[in-house]
Amino acid sequence: MTSCRSVIRKARVDELDITFTLSLGIHSIGGLKLKSLWKHFHSIIMHCDHPLANRTSGHVSDLMDESFVMLERDKSSLGFDLLLAACSNNGISPKIFHTASHIEAVLMMVDSEMGSTMLPKYFESYAPPPSLTFINIEGYNYEVDILASWKKINQNPSLFIYRRTRHYV
Repeated sequence: MTSCRSVIRKARVDELDITFTLSLGIHSIGGLKLKSLWKHFHSIIMHCDHPLANRTSGHVSDLMDESFVMLERDKSSLGFDLLLAACSNNGISPKIFHTASHIEAVLMMVDSEMGSTMLPKYFESYAPPPSLTFINIEGYNYEVDILASWKKINQNPSLFIYRRTRHYV
C-alpha cells in the first residue's frame, strides 16, 4: 500500500494521471479535480479479546487508560493529529505505545494486543476477522472521503475515457 503522502507527491510532479486515495492532504494540491467515491467514518480498532470488543460503539473517553498504536506522524500527519484532537476533545491524553510506517503493521500490532487505534472503518477489509474488532465512535463523526483526483489539465486520452465512462466529466 502506498502512503497518501507518496501519492500526493507523485501527483504534484505529474507522475500519476489519476489517483485513488484518502482525502487527507489531497486538497493542498492546486489544479486538481476531485471526485468523492465514498465516505467512511473513523472507528476504534481493538483485538477481539479486548474488554470493549463486544460493544458496537463506544466513546473516545472509554479509551482513557488505553495504549495506542498508530501510523507514524510523517506518514499520515493529518490522521495522527485527528487522533490526538479526538482524545484531547474528550479530556484524555493518548498513551502512544508504538508507531509504524505501514498501516498493515499498525493492524498487526493491534492484533498482537499491543494497543488499540482509530482509523477509517474501511480498513476493516485489511483485518483478518475475527481477531480485530471495529467499533463505531459515538459523538465523533469525522468522516474521510475516498477520492479520485486528476490534474485539471491532462493530456492522457485514457483519463478522458475513464472519466466519461465513470460520469466524472
